[in-house]
Amino acid sequence: LLADNPDYLEQVKELPRKMYSGKMASTRKGYFFCYELPTKRADGSWSDGDGIYRWYVVDPETNQVTEDLHEIWTAIKCEREESRAFNANEEQFSEIRKVIENYIKKNYLKAIQAPMGKKAKLVTWLQMI
Repeated sequence: LLADNPDYLEQVKELPRKMYSGKMASTRKGYFFCYELPTKRADGSWSDGDGIYRWYVVDPETNQVTEDLHEIWTAIKCEREESRAFNANEEQFSEIRKVIENYIKKNYLKAIQAPMGKKAKLVTWLQMI
């Protein structure tokens, strides 16, 4: 990526903090999410903008959440020339976002005993139709 795009690192710094897009599904339909998750540092403090990043895909028909990186990568990768395709409305997206945020609370935040107020931060998302 860097060899083909030498200005990539500088361009990324200028991008908005949150991005979204959509594409025609290649292997599965659903919503891809990338979240920054809080982590506890060695000194006992909690991350703030420097947590770990996790990928998730939610199936809108079943609300099933997938964390398998290879499966997700296969579903979201696309060619540079691939057309954008997007049809989610705000209500649909809000419902799916609730599903993934509840999943993260139940399966990650409780497991690490994150203090009240520490939340996962949505970094980017992609609809696969």
